Amino acid sequence: MPLDWWLCAFNVVMAILWAPLVATHPAARLLLGSHLLAATLPMLLGWAPPPRARFLHLLYDGYPLAWVAAFWMELDLHTRLVNTLRDDQALLSLDRAVFGVHLNQTWLATMQAGALSELMYLLYLSYYLLLVGVPVFLLFRGTEAQLREGVLRIVLAYLGCILVHAWWPTIGPAVLPVQFPAPLGARWFFRLSHWIADSGDSLGTAFPSTHVAGAVTFAWIAWRFWSRHVALAVTLLAVGIMGAAVYTQNHFAVDSLAGALLGLALQGLVVPLFTKRAPAEEAATVIEEAGS
Repeated sequence: MPLDWWLCAFNVVMAILWAPLVATHPAARLLLGSHLLAATLPMLLGWAPPPRARFLHLLYDGYPLAWVAAFWMELDLHTRLVNTLRDDQALLSLDRAVFGVHLNQTWLATMQAGALSELMYLLYLSYYLLLVGVPVFLLFRGTEAQLREGVLRIVLAYLGCILVHAWWPTIGPAVLPVQFPAPLGARWFFRLSHWIADSGDSLGTAFPSTHVAGAVTFAWIAWRFWSRHVALAVTLLAVGIMGAAVYTQNHFAVDSLAGALLGLALQGLVVPLFTKRAPAEEAATVIEEAGS
């Protein structure tokens, strides 16, 4: 599967990322060796017999999602071992060059209504429902073809973001002084969002926004496989998440824009290269299904 080889290549890339830190950080040696070992996974899968049980089929088709989660958590450790000051200054300059101001600051300063704040934090939190709900639905309710294509789309979107995060780690608006009005900080969705960020966010993942790239991907999947009403609802959530990522001070506006553009480019231009099958392969699939 192309996805297996992508993960192989990505493990090699992550091993190269850790190589300069091997001399000074013991964890880097462990992670470098782990990535080189993991890069052999496609060969091991090629030697293994085809899975027969449905559970093994789901495990085989869904395991790349676990790799993405592992890569994501690993970024936090790497960012804490390197100096991101120069990268953060470059991101600040890029955001101001594109928009003239830091929209995250001006938006919060001019629109501080409690209801708007809670709506924005609720939209930002809705990303986690998509993050869990879409893969779970594909795993247990989707067809095998939908599952494979859905996993392909999700993994490609996140690997694209993580590749940038790994080589250009940036902190985002946290490098600037952020002052939330006291009434906003007392509200429920505000506190829940910050609790989740403090508990599970990875440092160095500001540009591009994985929230936005992921939301765009989930909307694309919805249009591919589900009803128009569901797809429209997910698309509206994706648009809301794009704005909420900026208002909630989790991302600069340029992070959000880059996440949207990257998500659209990967889904519209790259994924079709791997999902289009040759006519002979299509015919063979039809014959095989008819025979079964």
